[in-house]
Amino acid sequence: GQTYALIVGVSDYPSMPNLKYADDDALKMYSHLRSELGGKVSRENIYLLIEEEATRSRIEMAMVELQQRMNSDDHLLIFFSGHGLKEAFLPYDYDGFDQVISHERIANFLDHSPASMNVLIADACHSGTGLRAKGSSGYQMSFDKFLGKGCLVLLSSGQDETSMESDGLKQGVFSHFLFEGLTGKADTNRDSSVTIGELYHFVFKHVVHYTSGLQHPVIEGDYSRDEVIAERARF
Repeated sequence: GQTYALIVGVSDYPSMPNLKYADDDALKMYSHLRSELGGKVSRENIYLLIEEEATRSRIEMAMVELQQRMNSDDHLLIFFSGHGLKEAFLPYDYDGFDQVISHERIANFLDHSPASMNVLIADACHSGTGLRAKGSSGYQMSFDKFLGKGCLVLLSSGQDETSMESDGLKQGVFSHFLFEGLTGKADTNRDSSVTIGELYHFVFKHVVHYTSGLQHPVIEGDYSRDEVIAERARF
């Protein structure tokens, strides 16, 4: 099958405080997927929406087109970097009220995706509000549909946390260690592949350390921790 991706990055919001590196993080994900290490994903299979192109209507239009193009042999990656509120990601044209991309909207899209593997990665404040506590064993999505069909959710921060940017790294902290992990540093057993478990362990450890415990990435979904997510950094 093929890999398809929807990549969204917004730094300069008309009605919100600006971010510094969200657009750069999205462009870096695009470059990674296009590279040999990232799998040489076809340009035609990547929907890249940056800054003023990343409106709510264009994001939703891209989701509709992806749903029409994919089949059961394919893989899907959604990457979002930008502002977030509780239960929502904010597109460029967020108006302070209802112009949002809700977590539930994304969940519904992935639930109906024909792809065999669906991955959501988000570097946004409060991204973990798509999850609710489930006893002492971890988290459960607040909308249960999200857990089906080989779905993996990797979020940059807990529900009441800020997803930090770093001038020293010139990136979002989560995105920086995500890319380091995908391109080999998470391969702790040196078998030329990165499993989901290895990636999350690497990202969690380094983000928590770098932010002095203020930011805790979250993972959830219907997946095996031993499943390979990057082979020689190939998604």
